[in-house]
Amino acid sequence: SSSSSSSSTSSSLSTWAPQTKISMAHPRHLQIHAKESKDRNSNHDELKADDDIESLKEAFDEGLSYGQNVREEVLSRFSSPVIDDRGLPLADALVTTSSSLLVAIVVLAADIIRPSWLQPLDWVPTWRSLPYLLPAITHGSLLSLCWILGGLAAQGYKKEAWGNRQAAAAVTAKAWAFAVSMMIIGVQLGLAKEAISHGVLPLLGEDEGLDMLAVSKYSELTVDAIAVGAVMGLWRQYRVGRRIKQ
Repeated sequence: SSSSSSSSTSSSLSTWAPQTKISMAHPRHLQIHAKESKDRNSNHDELKADDDIESLKEAFDEGLSYGQNVREEVLSRFSSPVIDDRGLPLADALVTTSSSLLVAIVVLAADIIRPSWLQPLDWVPTWRSLPYLLPAITHGSLLSLCWILGGLAAQGYKKEAWGNRQAAAAVTAKAWAFAVSMMIIGVQLGLAKEAISHGVLPLLGEDEGLDMLAVSKYSELTVDAIAVGAVMGLWRQYRVGRRIKQ
């Protein structure tokens, strides 16, 4: 009985011994597997990070290239403009100047408040409206400068710009928008200079007198913008109409 008991015990030990070895080796196997999985994940994350960096670098290079191309395109419109009709910029300048003369005639005829640029010259003989002629022409010359810059920016002197009425209207609107922006910059610089000369910041609310001056200047700018847009729009459409008839 005792011998059978000992034999059964030894057989059970022999049966469970390999399982004990396997169960003792199992945590080691899990550790190795976990380490390999962690290494694979780490390598995958590193590859993904490298791909993200590479894609960001490509996007940055594309954006930089696009910005450089746009800059060259914009600068070329002023540095080497395409002017198929050499007389058109001069004609635009004369027509733009006439807009300020038109405003001056209306203001003087209606005897309303004159804009700041329409003040008589003391050294000019007082004959009819002659003292107001030179100030009106000077102001119109500044407006024509803004318009010509707008025409260059909108490529308004290429042959395609006056091919039909739709193209002429589109180019005129673009040139007008650029010209008005130049007018606004000029007014802003003038107000800033005036504010600095009075020792205040060029901001609304800093000085009541400067606020009233700003309102007056922007009212004049609005009139100039409307006059220039109307006159130049009619002029460009008239020119296209004559070209179509020819």
